[in-house]
Amino acid sequence: MLRRNIKGIEIESASPSDNGGMSIRISDVSYGDIDGKKVELRGCIELTNKPSDCGFIISLFDCTGGRLLPIQSTSPRFQEKGSTSFSVSAEVEEIDTEIEFFDWTLVGYINAWILNGPFEDTRNLMAVVRLVDHGVSGSLRNGRVVPTDKILWTGIKKFKLDLYDEGYIESLIRLRRFHFTSIGLALLIAKSVGEITHKATAVIEAKILDWLHYADSDRQIYDGYSSYEERSQSYIAHFNQALQKVKDRTLSQSRLFTELMQCCTSSSAIELIKFCFDVMIADGIIMGQTLELIDKIAKAAKIDLNKLANIRDEKIVRLDKVSKFDLTAEQFLGINSHWKRNKKIDHLEAEFHKWNSRLNVVPEGNARENIQRLLHMIGDALKQYR
Repeated sequence: MLRRNIKGIEIESASPSDNGGMSIRISDVSYGDIDGKKVELRGCIELTNKPSDCGFIISLFDCTGGRLLPIQSTSPRFQEKGSTSFSVSAEVEEIDTEIEFFDWTLVGYINAWILNGPFEDTRNLMAVVRLVDHGVSGSLRNGRVVPTDKILWTGIKKFKLDLYDEGYIESLIRLRRFHFTSIGLALLIAKSVGEITHKATAVIEAKILDWLHYADSDRQIYDGYSSYEERSQSYIAHFNQALQKVKDRTLSQSRLFTELMQCCTSSSAIELIKFCFDVMIADGIIMGQTLELIDKIAKAAKIDLNKLANIRDEKIVRLDKVSKFDLTAEQFLGINSHWKRNKKIDHLEAEFHKWNSRLNVVPEGNARENIQRLLHMIGDALKQYR
């Protein structure tokens, strides 16, 4: 579904007669931190007029499957101005109405380690080498030069290259799966507190708007949607479908967990857990069963327990107002029922000392009251186990 509207970029045709009398050679190179290709030119380019200043610019495209999709660079040194698309340039020192190289002349390197294409694999790439007139104002974006009057000559050479990292289209597909999975999990969180309220759905809708507005335009245009409106409609439709499934009790928790394990990254996992806490506390209600569900989500997302505890502490303690606090110390602190009695006591004592030390530095207000409530809860649990 996500690939249905992905369109390639159109570029100008190569200059006639074997790239206009100038030949391109792309060959393997490996030394230092470079593992990839070198681009060389040999031959002659005849110009109508002598430019005052000109140079060569190399852009890269993935042409596998017939579409031209720009290759991105992770190194700012090899990026276009204003975009992350790969670009490398070489200035022409001796300018005349003829640009002539008698021997193979290096004009740029292509380092595979800094490249990010639409897909990971051995790909068919196209190097587009242009001689451009610096005296004509224009721009280079996503491998396209505008206006074309700036271009004095264009040469094209195809080659194969191994791209090692996840492709940006693959990344967008995974990100979409993560967003849709997060919506379903957030609705389950909202339902676990009780009835799904307007405040809870408002938090989810605000998160969806954040996702829709946060987009790298250079890559987002390849996510399969033709416009922001189409992308927005897709997210809203998925939210409504998931909401109805939660109300009908047909949204599969286990299926969402499986999907989460396949599409979640370490950074997106942290984002998801914070999102789940925001949904839970939207109405000022903290439920033990909801925290247990968040613990399961964190386990599926492979979040470190210490990171989970830090997020939990930050979100709950900073609540402006708690209207309902229905949980045990074991549920709040993630104490496993299978732990031995001494381990539970040690954990509770450590948590009591942690919160008690924080109480002394937190000013009067909701945060201080929440910490005091937690201390009472932990104290009661310690009496139970001692």
